Amino acid sequence: MRFTKNTILVPVNFSDYANKALKAAIDIAVKWKSKLVLFHVVNIPNYAGLDLQARSVFTESVKETVLQKMKDLSFKAFDQGINIDIELAYGQPGLEILKYIKEENIGLVVLGAKSYKKMDEMLGGSSMERLLRYSVCPILTVRGDVVAADVKDIVYATDLGYSQPFILTELKKIQEVFGAKLHVLKVNTKDNWKSDEELEKQFLKFNQLHDLKNYVFKITNSETVEQGILHYYKTIDAKMIAMPTHSLIDKSADVKNYFITERIFLDNPTLFWSCINDH
Repeated sequence: MRFTKNTILVPVNFSDYANKALKAAIDIAVKWKSKLVLFHVVNIPNYAGLDLQARSVFTESVKETVLQKMKDLSFKAFDQGINIDIELAYGQPGLEILKYIKEENIGLVVLGAKSYKKMDEMLGGSSMERLLRYSVCPILTVRGDVVAADVKDIVYATDLGYSQPFILTELKKIQEVFGAKLHVLKVNTKDNWKSDEELEKQFLKFNQLHDLKNYVFKITNSETVEQGILHYYKTIDAKMIAMPTHSLIDKSADVKNYFITERIFLDNPTLFWSCINDH
């Protein structure tokens, strides 16, 4: 069983998409009565000619500017009566964010995401891949301005196998924030096909464990899992996709399923929620 604090981490890099993520995080924090942490990582250049003294000068030269920008952003949360902290770290963004999540037992990360056109472009920076595959708490990525009232449907893609109760508990909390209907989606493929009757029985057992509310169970047939998820998501004009994903903590992911999460993410859903399914 995983336990987390009622704290939302918002990594910021002062980009437009990070600012939109902060706006969404504030909305969630208000409803959850959560604490917010604004987190920025100064990526110190890895240059052989930069000695210790030069690194120290570089660090100090950006520190005050960065802190002032973060204070300016924090006023948005103060105006909503939210308890907010500012944290600054130095190093590689993905690694530092993951370290902070684990050390501070963060409950949710809300992250601004830019649009990617190719898989290698997305994985090239590695920070996003690291967060999706190594974070011990749920990750919510945000693209564009999100109005809570517009999020009426959430597509939750699942194979109906064992999912930690923690995952569905956290997802139901997000569902409640938006007041959205949860579309529990099972994609049938030719390599892993089951009859509707079998899947409906499997879902009943699944829901006995998770006790979902305001939901509909859907089965769709597709050539691949990711194609089925994306087709259904677009057909109902949903704003959010949610799914458990394979963890790379202390083990290798199943090669066959490794890129499903990344391929869904690459299609640029407005909101994408994921949580690793560690047993």
